Amino acid sequence: PFPPPTCHTDHTKCLSREDADALMQTSNRPVQGGVLQDASLLRTVTLAEVPTAAALEKLLKEQGLPTEIWGKDGTKNAAAFWKEIKNQESSLDLWQKADGTLQPVRTTHVLRAKVSSAERYERGIFVFNTWQQYENGTQRTRNGLLSEKLSMDEIPVEEHLQEVCQRAIDEEMMC
Repeated sequence: PFPPPTCHTDHTKCLSREDADALMQTSNRPVQGGVLQDASLLRTVTLAEVPTAAALEKLLKEQGLPTEIWGKDGTKNAAAFWKEIKNQESSLDLWQKADGTLQPVRTTHVLRAKVSSAERYERGIFVFNTWQQYENGTQRTRNGLLSEKLSMDEIPVEEHLQEVCQRAIDEEMMC
């Protein structure tokens, strides 16, 4: 049975480690270097500094980010980013690059987990999330492990591992 239309559905299948590794090569991964090569973290912007979505958008524009193009082609707009900050799902970090300019960075912490029975894990088989359907019916390819975004209060994750894993299974796999 399909979940009620207000839910999103993640579709999964069991894959071998080799097949999952091959699919994950196409997934988003953190970039080493790039614009943050030799940069240093100056500070994390607080909610007190950006008490509203408009204040966040103003700060981002002052840093040279073209927020008017945000929210198109499936990306989040500045108001959605502010909501993430307010709900402690992400943070805005200001980095100083080697040339002295500031680079704002949206930071999130995500747990990725292998879900398997002990017997299947021995054989290298575990649940692999292949695609996701949103409440409006649109779909996107996932091709990744079970994942769950952490709140800033859940860092370090070791202190909250059991509850985060259970939430991931409950929410993402609709168990």
